Amino acid sequence: MTASGPGLERQGVIVSKWAEFTVDASKAGGTAPLHITALDVDSKPVEVTITDNKNGTYSCRYLPTRSVKYTITITYGGIGIANSPYEVTNVLY
Repeated sequence: MTASGPGLERQGVIVSKWAEFTVDASKAGGTAPLHITALDVDSKPVEVTITDNKNGTYSCRYLPTRSVKYTITITYGGIGIANSPYEVTNVLY
C-alpha cells in the first residue's frame, strides 16, 4: 500500500490551492476502510476529500488555508500505511 503525490511532499504545497495525492491499495488484497486525517500545526482538522476510483486507488485532496505545517495520517483497515504520517512543512503562498 502506497500514497504519493504533491499533497504529501514536504514542500511545494500552495496556500488556497488543492493539495492532491493518490492512495494505492490495489495490492493490499481485499477491501478495508481507508481513513485519512489532516491536521494543521494547531491540531485543527482540515477536511480531506476522498474519491474511490473503483480500481484499488483513491484520489485525495485537501485545501491548505495557512502557511503552516500540516500532518497527514493515512490508515487502511485501522493500520497506518508506510511513511504515514506525512509532514508537509513548507506551504507556500
